Amino acid sequence: MPFINSVNIDHINLHIWDIAEDEAFFVKETAEVDLSQLSNYRHPQARLQWLASRMLLLKILGIEQYKRLNKNEKGKILLNDSNLNISISHSENLVAVAVSEKQFGIDIQKYTDKIPLVSSKFIPEEILLSINELSDFGKICHVHWGVKEALFKADEKGGLDYRKNLILDWDNSYCNEGANFMAHISKNNINIQFNAQYSVILAHFILCTVSKF
Repeated sequence: MPFINSVNIDHINLHIWDIAEDEAFFVKETAEVDLSQLSNYRHPQARLQWLASRMLLLKILGIEQYKRLNKNEKGKILLNDSNLNISISHSENLVAVAVSEKQFGIDIQKYTDKIPLVSSKFIPEEILLSINELSDFGKICHVHWGVKEALFKADEKGGLDYRKNLILDWDNSYCNEGANFMAHISKNNINIQFNAQYSVILAHFILCTVSKF
């Protein structure tokens, strides 16, 4: 059963499904749609994640709009002849799908020791120096990673460096869950501002969203 359904965050219609079902369940739930792309996924978990995302898209959009789904040259999912934007994320058993008329992105990530270990690859040195002694260091690294992943998904041009072009206006007071703060995509003298926020789900997952002002 989904534990979050049709939650609206800053004009983003967000659905999250906690996968507890087998593949046959999702195939039945998506019987109306073309599942030929499922053959591209071999790992059982990846197949379930893909099926769950398509089921959520079907529930959100309805069959007629679902049939108009397409992908651009970067693999970003689009809805033809519509101003709706779509973002999808998954981590282990959780799958998140969201739609909005705003430029936006979402990311969901289970806590893992790997992200703090590679934090220097996506967090600028001056910010690392201010957070590396904090008890919330691991969570802060996950928030930075998740927001930057969401920004990357929100971007429409590509070619972004996670340290140089994806920027969080971070203050350590934002360690409290639900805080809102600014994030930016900055490249070639163009700066696009986003509102960013995060929440902790099931005590093990960080959900990050960004939406353009």
